[in-house]
This record gives sequence, structure tokens and C-alpha cells, in this order.
Amino acid sequence: MGFRLRWLCAVATAAALGMTSVACGADKSGSSAASSADSAAPTAPTPSGLTGTWKADPGQADRVQQKLTAKGFQCSRSSETHLDLRLCSASKRSKDAWGDETIGQGVLRYVSDAQGTVVFFNMWTAGIDSDKRAYSKMLAEAVLPATDAAVYTAGGDKLEWGTVAGYGDGSSYIAAKGWTPAQSLTPSAMPLKVTKEKALAPLQAAKLECKFSDSDAWANERKAVACTDPAYKVKDPDGSIEGAIAELAAVDAGPGISSVQLYGAHSKAMTENIRGVKLLIPRAAAIDPSLKVATTWLDKNLDGLPHAAYVGPWLVRTTVALGGGIADWPFVRAAIELEKPNLGLKIKTSSDGPGESDSASDTPSN
Repeated sequence: MGFRLRWLCAVATAAALGMTSVACGADKSGSSAASSADSAAPTAPTPSGLTGTWKADPGQADRVQQKLTAKGFQCSRSSETHLDLRLCSASKRSKDAWGDETIGQGVLRYVSDAQGTVVFFNMWTAGIDSDKRAYSKMLAEAVLPATDAAVYTAGGDKLEWGTVAGYGDGSSYIAAKGWTPAQSLTPSAMPLKVTKEKALAPLQAAKLECKFSDSDAWANERKAVACTDPAYKVKDPDGSIEGAIAELAAVDAGPGISSVQLYGAHSKAMTENIRGVKLLIPRAAAIDPSLKVATTWLDKNLDGLPHAAYVGPWLVRTTVALGGGIADWPFVRAAIELEKPNLGLKIKTSSDGPGESDSASDTPSN
């Protein structure tokens, strides 16, 4: 899964995070950070939109990563050369009030300047309320000063450190004072040179049945070559064959493939849905050699919990749903994709009316 990303900061990684964006400023790490934050940072010499007059906090990006790693998060950094793009992700299984099993997850994607000052970040949480609150608190405290973290976790959005630039599904985007998302942080990674038409031959050679389509199973627009594995079968305890599917979609809106999506579903057993995705991983790697680093990571991280990371130039995410598929059965989804400008935050134009931005163009699905 190695897509050349051409995106903005936020997630792109540095790290890896399927997932609140905050912008920079001092955290609560001590007087040295506070004193360095009293001076304005020089303009970052990049062509990516990372320019402004935010307060410097050298080394903040590393400290954020250290804090979250100490709390059990897995952090990664994108291979982007002109953006310090990182991602930290953690997940867990819990029980809801009725004793049913649930999955909680917290993902932070953030972008920093050349000195390591966080300028923009996206924070995303999922699960039962207690898990979401816990993850939100850990992520906010890792980036924001203590007073702002307390305001944010209490549901407030008036921060001294920065501005809440937009919201997504369970997600917040926060930008440091002195930087505006209107500049658009854009990663340099580009789609693969391989188009969906060129990908057809290697996918068919891998014994997949393929067809071109303009939308996914939920009628969302998606120009892709979509393939299924006819050999993937799952038996019920009574010996009958279920309608389980293993599907791969190589998405290409024109210039080349920008994401590869793998889907294992329609089996009552989570292990079988995971097996469906695992069967597709070597087929995805056959599309282009640059995807190998992403598919290798995926193969190691299909463990029944959702994960997210920056792997090379790719944003790689796995989604594990204990229900919600056909007949409310579980499903597993994996995505190898390029990071979007501004981590997917939509920026309003003058024709959109007042306001700078209000939503994410793509929110994490895990």
C-alpha cells in the first residue's frame, strides 16, 4: 500500500492515525517549553502551506509522541520530506452497560514545523462514551497546555492555544494561532503511475474476478476496479456455505491509483473476515512494488483490533466492526491511501458563505 501522498499536514504522518486537529503551542511540559513559546517562530521554508507566525515550541512533536507512547499508543512518522507528519493510535476492547463487547480507539494525526512545533492536528475517537472521553483526554493533554486540554475535554472550543478549525465524525481539527488551514498543507506524495486499467491484468492473474465500477456497495462515489476472490468460502457450523466476501478495490479518480481498499465481511466469525482480508494482501502488493511496505505492515497488524499508521508515504488503517454488517454481522476493512491536504479538512471558499471550514472530507473509518 504505498501511495504517494500529496497531503497536508495533519496526519500524514509522520506517523501512522484511521483518525482532531490541533494546532500548536506550548504544552505542559515545563518552563523551557514555555519560555521558547514566547517568541514567534520563523516562517517554515516549505512550499506546503506551512507558513505563519505561531509561537515556537521546539521539540514539541517529539514530546507529544513520547507522552502517547508511554500511555500505550503506537506512533509512526510519514516518509514525507517537507512535512513532519505523525500519527499515534491506540485501541482496546471494552464492555458496554449491557455487557456486550465493544471496541474503543483514539487516533492523533499532527503536523509540525521544522523546529518541531505542532501547528495543526486532528484528533479522532470511537467506542463507548467512557472510552471516547478517556482517549480524548489523553490526546488533548499530549498536545495542548493543561488549561486548554481541560476546556476541550469538557466540551469547550474557546482555546488560548489555537482554534478549532472544523469537525468530522467523532473528529476535531485544531490549528495553532498564527496558522490558518486556508493555506492548505499538501503532502508531496502522488498517486501511483499504475491506473485501475493497468491494475486489471495483475489482479486477474492473481485469480480474482474484477469489474470496473463508479460506486461502492453503499452507493458512495468511488471510481475503481473492484475484485472478489471466488475461492473464499466460509462454512456455517451446520455445513452450509455463507455469503462471505473478500473484496479488493483499487481506487483511481483519473491520474492513477490513490488507495487500495480491502474488505472481509458477511461471515459471522470475525476470524473468517480477517482471513478474507489476509487473502487479499498479496494481491494488493502485486499492483505495484511501492505498496509492499504497506501490505507488510497490514499483514502484521490484522489482530482483531483497529490500527492506524503512516507507513512510508501511505496512511494505512484497519477497521474492525463487531457488528453493523449484513444481518449485523462483523466485518473487517483495511485501507492503504494517500493523506489528504489538511488531513481531510474541507476549506470553505467565498462562495460557501461565512466561515473557514466546517467538516472533514474524509473521516477515519476505524
